[in-house]
Amino acid sequence: MNPLKQLMTVTFCFCCFAGGSQAGPIQQVLRSDAPQIRAVMDNPDAHEVQILFTEIVRGSDGQIELIEDEFEVADGRYHYPASTVKFPVALLALERLLEDPRIDRYSRFVVEGENVGTSVTNELIKLFVISDNDAYNRLFEFLGKDDINSRLADKRLNARISHRLSVPESDALTTKSLYFSQKTGAPIRVGPTVSRPIAIPDVAGLERASPITKTAQESKRLLISARKIFCRCERCTPC
Repeated sequence: MNPLKQLMTVTFCFCCFAGGSQAGPIQQVLRSDAPQIRAVMDNPDAHEVQILFTEIVRGSDGQIELIEDEFEVADGRYHYPASTVKFPVALLALERLLEDPRIDRYSRFVVEGENVGTSVTNELIKLFVISDNDAYNRLFEFLGKDDINSRLADKRLNARISHRLSVPESDALTTKSLYFSQKTGAPIRVGPTVSRPIAIPDVAGLERASPITKTAQESKRLLISARKIFCRCERCTPC
C-alpha cells in the first residue's frame, strides 16, 4: 500500500474513535510519528492531500448531528475524486429512471457489446459494496457525459465527470446502447448519445496531476471537490 493510501486508512480508523478530541481527529492523526504518515506530511505539497471527515453523532432523542473536520480542503485546487464520483452518478441514474415510466431499477438490461444482463439495482449493489468500476461504467453509458454534468449543474454542483473508469477509450464521447427487456415486445433501446468535446477547466494544480501531457490530461480529468461531494450529496443542503 502506498504512503498516501496508508495515511487515509489510518486517518479513517483513528477518526472513528476520536470524535471528542479537542484538537480535531485529523490533526491528531497527522501529528503522529508513524512512518506512513510522516512520509506524506514531511512533504505535503508533493502529495496534495485533502481530507474531509464527517462524524455522524446520533443523540438520545434520535436527532443526527454532523460534526466536520478538514485538512487542506480547497474547492479551487485540483482534487482527483477517483471512486467518489460513483456516488453522484448512482443518484443521477436513479433520478433518470424516475423520468422514464417504461423502466425502473429492477428492469433487466444488457449493454451493447456485453452478453450478460443486469439491472440498475444489481449495479448499485456492486458499486457500493465492492466499488465496482464496471458497474459505474454501465451507469455512465446509461446517462452519458453531457447528461451527468447537466444534472450536476442543475443542482449547483461545480463539478465535472467526464469519463469511465479503468477501460480503454474511457473518454469516448459516444455512449453504448442499453437494451431494457420487456415482458412483451421488443427491448427498449436507450442510447447511444453523443456528448460535446470536453472543455479544459481552470483549476490550480491540474498540471501536476498526471505524468501525461498537460493538454491530453486536462481534457480527460474528473473534477469534483471533496466539500461538494459531502455537502451536496450527503447533507443535501447548501454549503
